[in-house]
Amino acid sequence: QQAWANQSFAKNMVRSLEGERVYIAVTWEQLRASNEETYEMMFGQYSYLFADGESEDSGWFNVLKQLPFGEDMIAGLQKQVCCRLWRFAWSFQAELRTLKHLQRLIELMRSGAGQASYLSIRDGLDLLLIEAATKNTYDRLRYPPPESVITLGLTLKKAMRAETERSLLLSAIALQRHKLRHGTYPESLGALVPEFLPTLPVDYLDGKPIKYRRNDDGSYTLYAVGDDGKDDGGDSSLAPDAESSRDLWRRRDFVWPAPATPAEVEEYRQNAGRN
Repeated sequence: QQAWANQSFAKNMVRSLEGERVYIAVTWEQLRASNEETYEMMFGQYSYLFADGESEDSGWFNVLKQLPFGEDMIAGLQKQVCCRLWRFAWSFQAELRTLKHLQRLIELMRSGAGQASYLSIRDGLDLLLIEAATKNTYDRLRYPPPESVITLGLTLKKAMRAETERSLLLSAIALQRHKLRHGTYPESLGALVPEFLPTLPVDYLDGKPIKYRRNDDGSYTLYAVGDDGKDDGGDSSLAPDAESSRDLWRRRDFVWPAPATPAEVEEYRQNAGRN
């Protein structure tokens, strides 16, 4: 329990994003100094410039591709025209845009970690990701993929999920310690403080304490809200858009696993027999 109590995912994610900011600044300097490195980084990313749409099999890209030495022509245009033009005309604009987006990402993560709530930053993060992904034709020339901020934006929820899982694990360990010492699970998680926990573990999805209830049969239900941020009372059924039952985050609530009941075991055996 102490080993897990010493972990920190949300605050460490802030430091990781700050490190990413330094990496981006250094990388842009390297790209401006070397056309070869620019081409290597963006290889295959400029093909849409020669197409009428997003597909590489349409428009000018497809026309050039069908000509003799077409692939070499495309590679030459990418390397000697697109990359050089971008380095000269747009690299500073692209760097500034990326750093501004990353700074907003850092501030969101700081706020989420401080409030211990993903729900408090979800709307701001969604808005940032939409802005980063929305480009007109000119912007697509200036700001070519990859969009690192979009990829990094996904790490915020992962960090908050990890914090929530840690809170659940700390609660489960403390509950078992309580039962070993007192013979039963407590009526509430508050009864674990301060004997087994210094404070109530937090659900980092909504910023509220982890949810718990002792069941009539002496077992317990321990859970956090799902990605929608709504408390469904410990409902472990699949979320409306979920396809796989293996990921506990694809449930209505993230419910701490419990041993199967005798009725559930019997139902499983009967269904397995039919199959």
